[in-house]
Amino acid sequence: MRRFLLAGGIVLGIAGCYLTLRWISWLTGPRPQYPAYPRVQWVTMHPAVQGAGQTLPARLEFQTRDSAAQVRAFYTANLRDERWTLARDAPDRLVFERFWTSVEQREEITVALDISASLITGTVSYRAEPFYPCGPPALC
Repeated sequence: MRRFLLAGGIVLGIAGCYLTLRWISWLTGPRPQYPAYPRVQWVTMHPAVQGAGQTLPARLEFQTRDSAAQVRAFYTANLRDERWTLARDAPDRLVFERFWTSVEQREEITVALDISASLITGTVSYRAEPFYPCGPPALC
């Protein structure tokens, strides 16, 4: 009986430590939030959609009369302040990413701009995917 209680206590202690560590990583882990451009004429939020074996990322669409340079500067400044790294920079697209090794996750925010004569329509999309710093899961 004593061995049973000891083994049960050890198992509960290990489970408690594991849950505490997962809770801490959840508190410090990724949050799917990104800034909305402030000077817009309209904005629409679309949640992530699953279908046909893939997930379309959550996205925010907006329209503004500001210049593309102003929109790019806003997202570059605000996302860098939140520990995002600019991964790709093209005239009509910015891609930011960050990695969370504590929960093995990679996040990506894409800012796509459709530039017309007087308006800019922008789409900001967010997605998260597994990330393994040591390579594929089989090698970790």
